[in-house]
Formats: sequence, structure tokens, C-alpha cells
Amino acid sequence: MKRFGRPGGYYGGKKRHRKKHRYPPWFYWWKIWLAQLLIPVICFQLFRTLIFPTTFDIILLGLLILFFLYCFTG
Repeated sequence: MKRFGRPGGYYGGKKRHRKKHRYPPWFYWWKIWLAQLLIPVICFQLFRTLIFPTTFDIILLGLLILFFLYCFTG
């Protein structure tokens, strides 16, 4: 019995299956949860830095913002 069409896809090659996700699903949920947790912490640290500006507060605020951007855009 003859089959119609080409085997293996539209253009004739083997179909390549890609992984849908690079990380397990719990990792994505953890990043979302952490990003939501960081928003109030960053706001508090921003107000604290505006009222009592020390070197430690500025560095901590910068690290928190960078960590948030990593979680939110990653």
C-alpha cells in the first residue's frame, strides 16, 4: 500500500523535537514568586535609602534591583 506525502515532515526531513523548557516547571514558579516578593522589599529599601543614605543601603538596593531584573526578564 502506498502512502501519500513525504515521510518525516513537510519538507521531507526528520522532524526535530525541541525541548519546550530549559528548566523544570517548579523553577519558573519559583522565579515568579521571588519576583513578586522582591517588589515590596525593593520599595522599602528605596525609602530607607532616601531617608538614611549609606553605602550599604545603596549597594543593597542595586543588588535587589539587579536580582529582580534577572527574575523578571529571565
